Amino acid sequence: MQSTGKFLSMVVMLIVLLISASTTPVNAARQFKDVKPGHWAFESVNWAYDQGLTKGYPDGTFGPDKPITEAQLVTMLVRLDCSSPDSFPAEPGQHKASGNYWYLSGKNIPLDGQNRSFAKDWSIKRSSAAQIIAAYKGFDLDKKQAVYYMYTEDLATGRTGKNTWKDFSPDDSLTRAEAVDLLRNVSMNGSCEIVGLKKRASGKDNGKFPLPSSFDDDGTVHFPTNNKPSKPPVVSNPGASNEVDIDKSELIANGVDSTYVTVSFKDCNGNTIPYDRSLSVRVTSSAGAILEGDGEKYEQNSPNNHWYPYKTSIMTGTDGPDVTVKVTAPKSKTYLKDTLTFELVQGNGSSYINCANQNVTVNLDYVPKAEVRLEIVPERYTQNGTIIEREKVVATVAFPGGEVVRNFRGYVNLRSTSGIQLTTYSPSFAFGVATAYVIHSDSVDPIRGEIIAEVIPYNSLYPAELTGVINETHSVDITHDGFLRTDAICSNEIPEMAFIIDSSGSMKQNDPKKLRITKTQGFINNLQAERNIAVKFNSSSQHIITDQWYIVPPYLKQVGHSGGTNIGAGMNDAFNRMTPSANKAAILVTDGKSSESSIKSALDHAKRDGIVVYTIGLGKEKNLNSPLLKQIAKETGGTYYHITDSIELGLVYQSILKEITCGEKALTCSSASMLFENSSVTATSSQVVMETDLREGCGQIAKVVVRFNSNKGNIDYELVHRGHNNYRFIIGKDEIANYHLYTSAQFIAYDRDNKQVGAIKTVPIK
Repeated sequence: MQSTGKFLSMVVMLIVLLISASTTPVNAARQFKDVKPGHWAFESVNWAYDQGLTKGYPDGTFGPDKPITEAQLVTMLVRLDCSSPDSFPAEPGQHKASGNYWYLSGKNIPLDGQNRSFAKDWSIKRSSAAQIIAAYKGFDLDKKQAVYYMYTEDLATGRTGKNTWKDFSPDDSLTRAEAVDLLRNVSMNGSCEIVGLKKRASGKDNGKFPLPSSFDDDGTVHFPTNNKPSKPPVVSNPGASNEVDIDKSELIANGVDSTYVTVSFKDCNGNTIPYDRSLSVRVTSSAGAILEGDGEKYEQNSPNNHWYPYKTSIMTGTDGPDVTVKVTAPKSKTYLKDTLTFELVQGNGSSYINCANQNVTVNLDYVPKAEVRLEIVPERYTQNGTIIEREKVVATVAFPGGEVVRNFRGYVNLRSTSGIQLTTYSPSFAFGVATAYVIHSDSVDPIRGEIIAEVIPYNSLYPAELTGVINETHSVDITHDGFLRTDAICSNEIPEMAFIIDSSGSMKQNDPKKLRITKTQGFINNLQAERNIAVKFNSSSQHIITDQWYIVPPYLKQVGHSGGTNIGAGMNDAFNRMTPSANKAAILVTDGKSSESSIKSALDHAKRDGIVVYTIGLGKEKNLNSPLLKQIAKETGGTYYHITDSIELGLVYQSILKEITCGEKALTCSSASMLFENSSVTATSSQVVMETDLREGCGQIAKVVVRFNSNKGNIDYELVHRGHNNYRFIIGKDEIANYHLYTSAQFIAYDRDNKQVGAIKTVPIK
């Protein structure tokens, strides 16, 4: 009886706990007596309370209809930013939000109260809030474009749903309820970490959000409504749906500095052009930039072969909807503003371009600057009948406009990261140039690091224009792709091999060093299969060669970069050339999408003939059909690899080589981009934030370390596991003030035995 009583008591207590637990959310939701259930901002206000963004007023009210001051919004933004503490202290005698203003000013957020103290406590206009939020997310926009950005990203709507400039009531004060509702939308739309601007706000990103013609009047403009960021809609200009991606919009006007510009065309109805098509595009530079597509570098449209400052243009082709052009700034001693025009040309695929306007313009800036130019230059020479390939580090001192300072007297202090060795670390300048050579190890793993340089003059008698670059630190990235090796103790039967290599136009940007060629050559030389089939594909497939292993490698130099992407054609071409033997394997390398029907037909072919297919997706995830590439590998017994950088092709080929020769399943997390996601190291004036995600399925990870290289040796910081495969650590900058931080850091993962998992991921410090 006594035990039964105890049991009943426990049941009663459990019921009470469950009832109290079930009522907790309701009670928690009623924090403010002036925001009750049924209020339009009820959920957003209580979300803001739960997130610690606001505590309301001492009398228990929130004041939803009161105007919010700029200082109050600034404080909420700092609390929303997951990369910062909840608040930054103010100096004695200053406004209580001055510390938060100091933090956001470091991110170049446009704030009136930064320079006008009294403006901190003024109510903030709705259009100004839109501009601040856009900058918080990394876009430098004027107020109108910022409001349009709010609409297109589903962060806010107009008063009546017309979603025009006037409908936003841009000059009205933002209320406290509207503010927390806006911040809640921001938190649901991407990362909670502040992006900010690299420079003072000037509206340089306005071109990314061109305003519809009806935006300034009372006409209705319909915008897509979903929870994901969406691009501006097609309104009156058929070309408005075309998308532009620019690596960097400002170049040094030295004849060397370059960037890639990609334009994604859509047809007249806003649909994506098929990836297996290639359309002709004329690209023109109004400032005489050097243009390079999939054909010749540039056409000289000026008399006497003297092109500058006349226009330059090239004819190139799309890779499906995308056309990528490498743009190199001209030499100039004055500031130049360039307008690049991308024009679809009548020809094959003309049905896609019978719209009123299919021209796309992109603006670039060329700025004359004195510089210490660091370059990694490949060099090839013959020694005793043997071809020697090596790389040299070249440091050049140049005036604004690119002219070399040939009479400069001094030397350069060189340092390197990631174990990269140099023949000398203090070469002297001769005729404005200093040179050192790279000593590469015979490591199987790829090496990615930096060369750090500081120019030291022998005396102070150097041109005044060089004041900003002498005795300053400069850097350049350097990579080494490693070597392939076979294990002599493995004795699996060597299969017949097929190599299916993407030769589309986008490979110019995704594999600029053509490592898919050199790594395939190394793979063939190591495996030594009796029969090898090599095909390349762009808009169609082209057979390269079928022969023994020592014959094939030189022919792979035929692989280029032009046209669209027809993966299925390449697969079928290779599979049709394979013999009926029972042991067959193929490697597919691609950086794009293609017709699913043709790929699935090729997949059926592979399964029917017993061909094991290893698939490699190179580049950005959004440009790949990863589910289909995974399906090909899974259903044929192969493995799918995704890498973001071609430098990791060597690791992938090494894994496949080991699986084929030794029967050991390839490590899908062997490369850095397969293991680490969203990795970043961000330095503010007061702290350093280190964060990364790890992909699922990469085994038991015991710890993740971020390593900094310094003059006093390496320093490691172990990140804190925060759940959901996320690792993060924040440290005050003063705690590492004695160390010289390079411009990059390394993420390293370890298992329980303290053995490194996968490759090291190197990221720039922002």
